[in-house]
Amino acid sequence: MIDYNFYYSGPLLFQTTVKKEDLKKVKAICKKEISHRERLAGLIQEEFTINEFKFAEIMQEYLVSFNEAQKNWYQNPDIILKPQAAWVNFMKKGECNPIHTHSNCDFSCVLFLEVPKGLKKEREKTISTGSKPGDLVFTFGAAAPLYICEKFFYPNVGDFFIFPWSLKHSVNSFQSKGVRTSVSCNFCTMNDS
Repeated sequence: MIDYNFYYSGPLLFQTTVKKEDLKKVKAICKKEISHRERLAGLIQEEFTINEFKFAEIMQEYLVSFNEAQKNWYQNPDIILKPQAAWVNFMKKGECNPIHTHSNCDFSCVLFLEVPKGLKKEREKTISTGSKPGDLVFTFGAAAPLYICEKFFYPNVGDFFIFPWSLKHSVNSFQSKGVRTSVSCNFCTMNDS
């Protein structure tokens, strides 16, 4: 066996699974009170502001793990993620979130709280070599030979992703009954000093 190196490139796409007790705490702050629709790209009727500081407090353990991952990926010093805005999406049949990025932040996240029961069967019946109904899709750039330029994720309850604000992403529509509930938050970074 010969020695070799390979080099990470592109954006850091961090994923972990949130514990049930933390999901319950996040659900408790997801109120349908203040609309957030005018600030979002989603073609979703029910998008509401939530308290970004409460969300970040609940998610602190996961944000610490993200800090470790970003140090390894980017060779950066420790950072602190300061929440800028947070919201909950209650996505229903026929709705979608077209390809977009976030602004006025450094990193964004998404956490899945609820997935329609029929979505898994709908996906199994869908014939496609690409993404399927309800998928979260990350696009890293233009397609090129021998490049990985797209990642698709079927959302499972508890899935939590953090990614740079400029990473293009979208959510495919679905036809299943039920609600696909997700929470997002934007963060700015501060050096930990």
